[in-house]
Amino acid sequence: MPLLSAPVASHLADTVYLRNQPGGISIAELERQMNLGGAGVSIVGRSDGGAAGLLSGKSGPALFRETSAFGVMLQREGAGVKDHILVFRGTRFDSGRDWLSNATMGLSPGPAGLVSHMGFTKVYESILPDVEEAMKKVGRVTSLHVLGHSLGGALATLFAAHYKAAGVPDVRLYTFGAPRTVTTLSNAALTTKLGADNIRRVYSRCDPVPMIPIFPFAHLNDCDDRLIDGFSIINGGAHSMVDNYKARLTEAGHWPTRVSNWEMFTADYWLDIAETARTKPFSALCAWALNNAISALINAIVGVGQLAFMGPLTLVDRLAALLQYGLDLGQRFGETVARLLRTIASFLGLALTIGADIGKAVIRYLIDRFLGALANMASLALTRFL
Repeated sequence: MPLLSAPVASHLADTVYLRNQPGGISIAELERQMNLGGAGVSIVGRSDGGAAGLLSGKSGPALFRETSAFGVMLQREGAGVKDHILVFRGTRFDSGRDWLSNATMGLSPGPAGLVSHMGFTKVYESILPDVEEAMKKVGRVTSLHVLGHSLGGALATLFAAHYKAAGVPDVRLYTFGAPRTVTTLSNAALTTKLGADNIRRVYSRCDPVPMIPIFPFAHLNDCDDRLIDGFSIINGGAHSMVDNYKARLTEAGHWPTRVSNWEMFTADYWLDIAETARTKPFSALCAWALNNAISALINAIVGVGQLAFMGPLTLVDRLAALLQYGLDLGQRFGETVARLLRTIASFLGLALTIGADIGKAVIRYLIDRFLGALANMASLALTRFL
């Protein structure tokens, strides 16, 4: 089963949003729009007048979860082979931005034994019954493409894991501007199961959404298809599916050239980059490098201390405690932690003197401000630029 082309995959990831346009859209018109990109698809169940391929789910805060259209299941035939395609939309989070919150860790058992983000997992579980019904409609599925933009990319990741574990032989995953979905303990295992060559994770370095949630969540290993867009400031417009991802992939006509696996580098490597870029307020390069520095440093500290992410502490409290622990370790991590905090302060435009004697309250304040800045920029992108 060949990969979907970049223009076709990005067109489908964009067109699925039509299901939520004011006034709705007919099945026939949705199918017509999806085929304008040359996909050659039909919605599952369409031939007999049904709509088994229309997928709905629930999202929003726990007490106010609303049911809405979340995606479609498609099929296409060619050269005697039938492919099936699951496409999921993102969301504007008009009914609540619970997954953007830094207040809690939000870990949850996910499909195929993964540990994933609780908010994404709840939405996935709410959609799963509709997907299972569509699967029954088509019978045995041997090749499956799963794709989505923003939250849709997180859902695509979980559904790809689910159906690979369920025995679908060929599963391909495509995400555009997706947030981090699974933990650092799960990302390598999922990459291995799917195969890095079967994954296309496209993102813009100026897009704030792929920067969140922060550690312990991570993107899949060895899957880094970055749009080459320079090192400008963080820009909500970079999250737009139609104006950025679809437009640029359609113009290029192919997937981006895959870049090196950045996770192999140390925190000091990333801090070198962040310090170079911090002269520009809210530099996308600085924020991206700081994110990687935090992950690399916390991974190194946890590797020494074997600290558990358990108990009633919030994510900010846990990160602050781990960084304080790194300071207390002295020579091995102390200066790197202080350097990280100085660079975060500079990124935020704060003039602080930070040394090895910094208190936990200041550490927590800086982490809270940094994560809050990323979440606010992601919120703006989600509410204005889908």
